[in-house]
Amino acid sequence: MGAGAAKEAAAAGAKAGAGVEAGTNAASKAAGPVVTDAMKAQVRTVAKSLKETGKPPQGIQAGKLTGYPRGVFANSRNKLPQNSDPHFYKESDLWPPNGFKANGKPQRVEGRVVVGGDRVWYTEHYQTFTEIID
Repeated sequence: MGAGAAKEAAAAGAKAGAGVEAGTNAASKAAGPVVTDAMKAQVRTVAKSLKETGKPPQGIQAGKLTGYPRGVFANSRNKLPQNSDPHFYKESDLWPPNGFKANGKPQRVEGRVVVGGDRVWYTEHYQTFTEIID
């Protein structure tokens, strides 16, 4: 999916109420965000890349947390099931950047994907997590 189509799908997904994932967010016990079919397809694409290569697809950024390698999600707030391996969870943006900030850094778009083992979650910047269940 190209950056333009991805932005359109993200905007449509944010406005549409259809396609809400049936999976629950037991880890945070809060209502998760609306996840449309287009968003779920993109989550699957990003998750597959994270699982197979340890990196997001080309053009999509992995986050960076001080003290951890790029793309590691530390789960420091324990919103996901605990794991003794501090590098167990991997995270990435869902969509390509939306242009650039004044300082030249990419303007990251809301929405992240977190993978751990066989499980995959969509999150809006780590506040709530919606598990994507196939």
